[in-house]
Formats: sequence, structure tokens, C-alpha cells
Amino acid sequence: MRRGRPKGSKHCDFLEVLRFLNLFRRKARNVYQIYHSGLRFDIKKVYRYLRYCLAINLVEIDHVSDKGFLPAKYYRLTEKGRALTELFKDSRKLIN
Repeated sequence: MRRGRPKGSKHCDFLEVLRFLNLFRRKARNVYQIYHSGLRFDIKKVYRYLRYCLAINLVEIDHVSDKGFLPAKYYRLTEKGRALTELFKDSRKLIN
């Protein structure tokens, strides 16, 4: 019997969502900054969590960079996302 979600699952783990949201606490970030953050989010997971957090209004688009061939979108926490991270700020040791 397997434990946990099957490999390739499209579901989001709550602790991983909190880990993901903590990346936006100080400033807006783009996908590549999240990917290279050192928290071992692969690119599929970054996009999955970004779509999930956008859908439930935890993050929003801050601005779109006008530099380069493919402009980067920068995302930031909404008030709802900030409240969620503040609610679990004492458990940040578990998250990070």
C-alpha cells in the first residue's frame, strides 16, 4: 500500500503552499527567481503552486517586466496570502 499522493499528482500540499508563499514575503518575484530559490521547487511544481495560489487569491500579479524578448510576470502576496503566512509565522521553522 502506498502512502501519500501518487507521483505526478496535481494536488498541492499545505506545508508546501506555505513554503511557496513565504518566498513572496519581502518582495515580488518571478517564476525563475522562485525556481532558483533553493527550496527545491521544480518548474512543474512552481507553475502548479502558482496557478493554485492565483485561483484562491493568495498571490496576484504585481507587474510585468518590459525587458527582454519574453517579459516576466512578477507576483506578490495579497492580503489574504499575507494573513495566511502571518497565521503560521510561529511554525516557520517547520516550513523553511
